[in-house]
Amino acid sequence: FSVTCRASGDETDGPALELASISSGDEAADSIHIFTSAGNAQIAARPDKTPCTVFGVTDTLSLALYVLAAGSGEIKIVSGTKGVTFQIDQMLEDLIESCRPAYVPPAVDTTGEEATGADAEETPSGP
Repeated sequence: FSVTCRASGDETDGPALELASISSGDEAADSIHIFTSAGNAQIAARPDKTPCTVFGVTDTLSLALYVLAAGSGEIKIVSGTKGVTFQIDQMLEDLIESCRPAYVPPAVDTTGEEATGADAEETPSGP
């Protein structure tokens, strides 16, 4: 199992994590399933160049990334009928955090209210 941070890619507009995993190499290996104490998630996957491996890409705001970042203890990665279990470590957490874009607060208009991008609805007047 490996995780790589990419600045951007064809599948996402911004930063993304690429996950690679061992796989059973059959049709069932079209996704990577992630199981941690924070929950379960899956990302779509396709065969990698190395036999019996798959890779998938997920954006940095996805459920899969939350499950990876918030989990503690053991993590189980499964693709097809093959899987691997290991301890979540600080290196994985650091990689995920460094790949996430910086938080940008919402824009504030000149009246001091949050800009919503939508005009206030007009109430129709009576006859």
